[in-house]
Amino acid sequence: MKRMYALLLLLLGVSFGAQAQTYCTTNLYTTGCTFGDYIDNASLNNVNQSATGCSTNGYADYTTDTILVQQTAQLNVGITTGYSGQWFAIWVDANDDGDFDDAGEHLWSATAAGPAAGVLYSNTLVIPATLPTGNHRLRLRCKWSGTALLATDACSSFTYGEVHDYTVNVGAPPACPQPYYLVAGGATSNTATFSYTSAGSTFEVEYGPVGFTQGTGTTVTVSGTTASISGLSANTCYEFYVRQNCTAAGNGSSWWSGPIEICTPCVTQSLPVTEDFTNWPPNCFFLTGGNKQWTSSGAGSAMADMGNSWQSGGIGYMTTAPINLNALARVKFKWSHLASTWANERLAVLARISGSTAWDTLWSKSGANFNSNDGATWNAAGTFVQETVNLDSATYYGQVAEFRWVGFSNWGNNAWVDDINIEEQPTCPEVTGLGLLGVSDTSATLSWVSAGSTFVVEWGPNGFTQGTGFMDTATSSSYVLNGLNGNTSYDYYVLRSCSGQGNGNSIWVGPFSFTTLCSPYNTTIGYSENWDLATPGDAPSCWTMSATGTGNSWSVLLPQTWNVAAYSSPHYLLMSSGSATNVTAISPMFGDLQGNGAQIRLRANKLYNWSPIQLIVGTMTTPSNPGSFIAVDTLALTEFWDEYTVAFPNVPTGHNHVALRMIGGTWYDVGIDDFHYEVQPTCLPAQNVSASPSTTTALIAWAHGAPTTTGSYVAWGPSGFNPGTGTIPNMVLATGNTYTITGLTSASNYTVWVADSCGAGNIGPWQGPVNFTTACLAASMPYLENFDISPLGCWDPLGGTKQFASYSNGAGYSMRGNFWGWTSGNFAELTSRPVTISANAQASFDWSHQYMTFYPNDQLILLARPTTSSSWDTIINLIGANFNSTGAGTTTPGPMVNELAYLPTSYTGSDVIFKFIGNSGYGPDVYFDNFLVEAIPTCPDPVPAAGTVTNNSADVSWTSPGSPLGSCVMWGPAGFYTGTGSVTGTIAHNVSSTYTINGLTAGTTYDVYVRDSCGANDFSGWAGPVSVTTTLCSPANSCTFTMYEIDSYGDGWNGAEILVEQKSSTGWTPIFYFGTTFTSGSANTETSNFCAGDSARVIVWNPGSWSTEVGFDLVGPFGDTVASHTPGTSLMAYQVLGNFVPQCSPCGVPTGISVSAPACTTATVTWTSGSQATGSTIEYGPAGFTTGQGTTVNTSASGSVTMTGLMPGTTYEVMVQDICGGTSTSAWSTAVSFTTAAGPLPTLNPNFTVISMNPVTISFTANASGQDTVGWAFSNGAIQGGDAVTQTFGTNGAAFAVAVASNACGIVADTVYFTVGLDDLNLTSLRLFPNPTAGQFTVEFTHLDAEDVSFRIVTLTGAVVSQSMRHADAGVVRESFDLSKTPAGVYLVEVQTNAGRSVRRIVLER
Repeated sequence: MKRMYALLLLLLGVSFGAQAQTYCTTNLYTTGCTFGDYIDNASLNNVNQSATGCSTNGYADYTTDTILVQQTAQLNVGITTGYSGQWFAIWVDANDDGDFDDAGEHLWSATAAGPAAGVLYSNTLVIPATLPTGNHRLRLRCKWSGTALLATDACSSFTYGEVHDYTVNVGAPPACPQPYYLVAGGATSNTATFSYTSAGSTFEVEYGPVGFTQGTGTTVTVSGTTASISGLSANTCYEFYVRQNCTAAGNGSSWWSGPIEICTPCVTQSLPVTEDFTNWPPNCFFLTGGNKQWTSSGAGSAMADMGNSWQSGGIGYMTTAPINLNALARVKFKWSHLASTWANERLAVLARISGSTAWDTLWSKSGANFNSNDGATWNAAGTFVQETVNLDSATYYGQVAEFRWVGFSNWGNNAWVDDINIEEQPTCPEVTGLGLLGVSDTSATLSWVSAGSTFVVEWGPNGFTQGTGFMDTATSSSYVLNGLNGNTSYDYYVLRSCSGQGNGNSIWVGPFSFTTLCSPYNTTIGYSENWDLATPGDAPSCWTMSATGTGNSWSVLLPQTWNVAAYSSPHYLLMSSGSATNVTAISPMFGDLQGNGAQIRLRANKLYNWSPIQLIVGTMTTPSNPGSFIAVDTLALTEFWDEYTVAFPNVPTGHNHVALRMIGGTWYDVGIDDFHYEVQPTCLPAQNVSASPSTTTALIAWAHGAPTTTGSYVAWGPSGFNPGTGTIPNMVLATGNTYTITGLTSASNYTVWVADSCGAGNIGPWQGPVNFTTACLAASMPYLENFDISPLGCWDPLGGTKQFASYSNGAGYSMRGNFWGWTSGNFAELTSRPVTISANAQASFDWSHQYMTFYPNDQLILLARPTTSSSWDTIINLIGANFNSTGAGTTTPGPMVNELAYLPTSYTGSDVIFKFIGNSGYGPDVYFDNFLVEAIPTCPDPVPAAGTVTNNSADVSWTSPGSPLGSCVMWGPAGFYTGTGSVTGTIAHNVSSTYTINGLTAGTTYDVYVRDSCGANDFSGWAGPVSVTTTLCSPANSCTFTMYEIDSYGDGWNGAEILVEQKSSTGWTPIFYFGTTFTSGSANTETSNFCAGDSARVIVWNPGSWSTEVGFDLVGPFGDTVASHTPGTSLMAYQVLGNFVPQCSPCGVPTGISVSAPACTTATVTWTSGSQATGSTIEYGPAGFTTGQGTTVNTSASGSVTMTGLMPGTTYEVMVQDICGGTSTSAWSTAVSFTTAAGPLPTLNPNFTVISMNPVTISFTANASGQDTVGWAFSNGAIQGGDAVTQTFGTNGAAFAVAVASNACGIVADTVYFTVGLDDLNLTSLRLFPNPTAGQFTVEFTHLDAEDVSFRIVTLTGAVVSQSMRHADAGVVRESFDLSKTPAGVYLVEVQTNAGRSVRRIVLER
């Protein structure tokens, strides 16, 4: 954010005084600016706020920024917003009383809504002389939609918008006030006039071309409040600034005001006037006057944007400057436009005598006639059409006139105009309207428009240079060219001769280009096309395409690395169906096709192995008659460049073209290469070869090429086999037209070919390939498909409008239904191989999907049927709110959920096929994996279900398919168990259905699992989870609220849902979704229980498809309306419609319960009572305690109570109930949980010193800290109180002393070990330092004799961490250790000599 403060601020010495008033800064908007309704940039004189974005709740405090204004001077306002259609207003708190309600405090309101997002809105205000000087609060406000902001709207609540508050410093009027309200007057080619408001009399005006820098312009002195500036240039836009000159009174000059922009018109033009629109805007053309404007096309023409921004009813003018028509004149121009079938649009050329208000229509095109037929599309110009209009001499000769091109839009297609030329009429006018009346392969009939009778035609190959072509003379407006070549492009030009009238010749007009038709081909020379010499991207020459619908295309393709390569490089013909059907490629004319002796050979490829596309080969009469198509053969395509041969022994009369038609679906491609038209062989090819496979056999069928043929060769082999390229693996000569191949391998790919035999040595062409896959054998149980191999073996992905796809999930692959990308109504199928159900069985799979209320119809179904049945059974049906898994996104899966179902017992002993069906409701993607069919285990999983739920308990029941001996129930927070790994929840063992789980936390979601036990070491899996959410309060603390729902149209809420949430310790918790049952009619009623005393809010969960029809009243148990909404205004998702605190009795539930300063055994609770309360009762106990069994305290209302007798480190709950006089009490508040402190516990660092040896007397010091009590217990049975004690030991051997300290938070103990002996062990001086340590420490003691000493470091449980031994001389012994890599904790250091052992504790810290 940039903040710029003018130097004037320092000169005025403004002081920033703090204002203590309280202004309205909340509840200004219900939604605010989160959808773009914010003031993004604000310029107010010296203050500039930029890119501020959306403020919290729609309010931004910028009172640290001071706007400088003066009485009677200007406030320049500039605003941009993040959303269009904003209304603006400004207030100033003139009397500094904390509001903007007083007279004169509303400074300004915009009279029209602001422009589009990001577009600057600007205005200039005059500060009233009555506005007091000094610092005040200024409010700038915007709101979206509706009407202008009123003077009383400074604090009104709206739905969308934002408020900025600033400090404004109002100074005294300037000694020389600046003029304001600049208004443009008239302009001529060299003068401009404008006026302004001021009380002064002498002014200075500075002006220059638009964008000039002040100080570099021309300055003139003006008297009065109207400035008339002369000496300007024609057709130029100027900026003018004005200021008052007060030097005569010794007050200098005012600030400059402006600029105001004024453009001078052009001077009268002379013939000829030309405009080719190379530069924009066009010179001496005026684009104003309509409600839309012509713009540059970007390609050197003028464009009327009728298909986009002009919308319906748009009118745009393009008007010339005045033109002196001192000769007979004409108007020439070019235009381009594609007529729309439904939009009645128009382009007109008008003219008027300068000074007149009446326009004459010279030329007009509209409707179907508004079509240039030049290749124009809705948003791209074609080659343009030339128009010439001769002006009426009686009207326009000798006059000064203006000409106007007018576009009228109606949401149709764009229009373009180019090359305007207003010129003197030639004495020999050129021809117009060059065209073509007809064309064949050897001739063309040319045409043009002219009143003449003598013409010269020059023609030649496309692109020829004039003067090198063929010259012919014509005596009418048409001419026939003969002797042309087929499929060849030509140009022609025409010149009119007027020499007979003494007027010479016209100019040449042209070229006009055309292409002759293709000449017919025949089998004598044949026809071959592989498109290798064609230009990539072009349509195939001499071929035609037809289709039903749109979106289809074809072109010569030069394959890239991602395309399938051509059969014969480099090119092939690519046909694309798009959304069209019956997409057909039609060949050139074949002159002898009807001779019944021709055939075609071609290579074809369906390009994708999953494509269902086939080609039907047929014949047609002409390309313009697609209904004449008659099928001859169907080609089953593969993803290989297989060769196909189709003979035409019986061609209908009039059929001269071969046609290739795509069938099988839309949005597919087909490649064609090496097409040949040739003579049929003497033995015709077989027709319509097909294969019907089973597991080990395949039935091959075909039709003979000639009826008299009785035998055919059938050859087969592995997929891709071709009998013409090598050894034939298998071949038989079959009679008839069917043959069954045996001995095949199941689930294998084969290719078969058939050739008719017409006698010894006379075999027809091989027909094929026909590819087939033998069926899979039934799999045995357990059968698992994890979908990790693609393509899937023995699974069929066909049958739906879409297909499931493989999806990488990191650990492997799963199947994905792209619902988010499929439109609603699309579906996919995936059918399994047969599975032998050898015992009573179950089927399961994992899935993930996010349920969205906006898209409730997503569905995943598992069907099954025995192979002997045609009827499918529904095994699993996932749809609606239950079709939801935690963590799933719109296009990504979350953790998978396992779904299991038992198969009908009637399946046992049968082979069964399974089918997944995914029905898209346009919602998030679905994923499934690990499909498993297996025998029902000896201890099958139970099926759990949730029952009654309270604030601290939940019932769960289950059904067990088997006969378990007992069951276990496990529960924990939602998501605590993922189905694998260690169990971390709470488990109840050996229970039966129904089981009640107690001690739960209010307003919390739990997952519950159930497992059956069927014998020793025979358990089911954990079945679940079943999710349960505890209520926020007990049933006794809740009551019923009723929502009366209204639909103003009478057709229900159309998917709208209103959610009520209540505030709990974990945040806002959803309580009830209203409106789900309101599907029809004008009224509906729903009820829900809410917890008394807990804040509630009403939000829009789903606005539905007609949110303006939605209304409701939410009524409490006493008939009080706590929230309402009236139909008529739009709703938006997550919009807050109201807040309230439910109360279930006249004695309201206390609010604001909070617990502070929990110590180890005490904590303080505070609350706010209702206005009727005379006292309060608190009750507290361990978390989950039952009301009435806790500790109660009676106290005054709105009090504070310290709870005592608590246990350290323990979670408690406390509730408060108000007493309203007599026996009237409120409901208990929702329990508030807290945990007492677990510390600090006391600390100990005990040590001892041997005082004497006979008897052994030792002094012990506990070094306790933070304790209430401290004492010692000794191995000899003695007990002593105090930190420092002395104890005598009379028995030799190992001994110990325990130091014990306690406080309110608990008890700690520490033990020191030592050995009692008659002799001094010399270890009494043993010390460890530093202690505690980060890892390195030293053991030190005094030793009297030389001997071996052993050291050992162990954990408190006795595990050895380190040990060593060394010889030590008499004296001080030091031994260093490094435990830096040992985990932090408490360890024991043991030192052993010949005389005994001593033990010390060492503490490792990190």
